Amino acid sequence: MSILKPINPNANEDAVRILNLLKKYTDDSTKSICGAFDHLYYRTDGNYNNYDCLSKKYGTLGLYSTYYLHRGDGTFDYEESNEKIIEHYKEGAVILVHNANEWADDMCAEIYENEEDRKDFIMNFDAENPNRNEKAYNFYLKCRESWADGLEALKNAGVTAMYRPFVEMNNKYFFGSFTESEEGIESFKRIWRQLVDYLINERNLDNILITYSPSSCANDGRSDLYFPGSDYVDVVAPTAYSMPWVPKDVPEGFYEKAWHYSRHAGLCDKPFGYAELGVNLNRDEPNKDKGEWRNLLDLLEKCPKMGFFCLWSGDCSPVAESGLHADEFMTMKNWAFLKDIK
Repeated sequence: MSILKPINPNANEDAVRILNLLKKYTDDSTKSICGAFDHLYYRTDGNYNNYDCLSKKYGTLGLYSTYYLHRGDGTFDYEESNEKIIEHYKEGAVILVHNANEWADDMCAEIYENEEDRKDFIMNFDAENPNRNEKAYNFYLKCRESWADGLEALKNAGVTAMYRPFVEMNNKYFFGSFTESEEGIESFKRIWRQLVDYLINERNLDNILITYSPSSCANDGRSDLYFPGSDYVDVVAPTAYSMPWVPKDVPEGFYEKAWHYSRHAGLCDKPFGYAELGVNLNRDEPNKDKGEWRNLLDLLEKCPKMGFFCLWSGDCSPVAESGLHADEFMTMKNWAFLKDIK
């Protein structure tokens, strides 16, 4: 069997190992690595302590994900996150570093008084944009440097991780996403490539696997429009949430019509999984704020290239009181836990 190589020609041996581990599960339609997101800075609620809660209840999960907290000034608190990452990496877990765009709120509040002016702000991050707002651009460069500092600290600790920047870039309802215009889409591709070039060639981060993580359903699932090219992506991992139907009411062809599974899984011949997976709640009926996990019991059958998934926290988590029949989902024989992937 041929060995899949990361996009970084100087990637370390563990990056090659992890990439091929993910590809093995992507090509195996009978097993998928089960992981969870740890909302590290909101641990007062047990549901947010997702990875530990799920591991304690069902067995240690095979993938651990967390994030770096924005301090509000363009820098990120990565020390506490890295401590947990190092701990789980030493146990043998696959690591996913999540970098959503919450920091954009802080930047926009300072730079744009008029909310309407904020819709295209992210195009300011494009080094090739001659009309960019320099204050916004410099703020972004500071963020970019701080992200890399955290990843470099992981490198120095001997940790290799998947790294997912610009989460849900195609979700117009998610602050920090990109405009749906052709100009905005092309700008995003350039910004992505510029970021990859910075991380690999300027910061010499040989310990990361660049992970493309759009929303599976936003903008009619047209994340293929934003795809920056297989030379700039190691792993494809959209976000995906099931609706709160009772199982008998699940629409025919849900995974294709709502998640656009084939479109995402077919973007390139790279490892594929879901960087966020959860069940949305039924908030339309009084006293029925519940999420039905039985809707996902045929998940791997319908999405056979799903090599891994990362369960989201809070109300979307299987350990939340709002989740119905989560045990049926979590105890399926299709899931690979830490003991299975060591």
